[in-house]
Amino acid sequence: MTLKVYNSLTKQKEEFVPVIPGKVSMYVCGVTPYNHPHIGNARPFITWDVIKRYFRHLGYEVLHVQNFTIVDCKCFIIILLLPKSKHLGHFLPGLPANIDPLDRYTVIHI
Repeated sequence: MTLKVYNSLTKQKEEFVPVIPGKVSMYVCGVTPYNHPHIGNARPFITWDVIKRYFRHLGYEVLHVQNFTIVDCKCFIIILLLPKSKHLGHFLPGLPANIDPLDRYTVIHI
């Protein structure tokens, strides 16, 4: 099965061809938490989880890295104190528990 993606540069749908055959690396934007999670925080997790699962369904090995952008020192300290587990529920309680764990995460403090 061929996967086609929209290339905004050429304004056309093109066949997806990974840089390394059989492997897909995804570095995606996560949330910028300001307070307790809400339904809007779940959208990027669900979106990228569906895309990651589809790549796996097509037979690709997937590396999924997602960032958390921190703009408030108080939130940054809260995240540092939480258990360092790969499961998203430990970082943002209240998000769907059936989302696949991230392979890696990054925290960006601005």
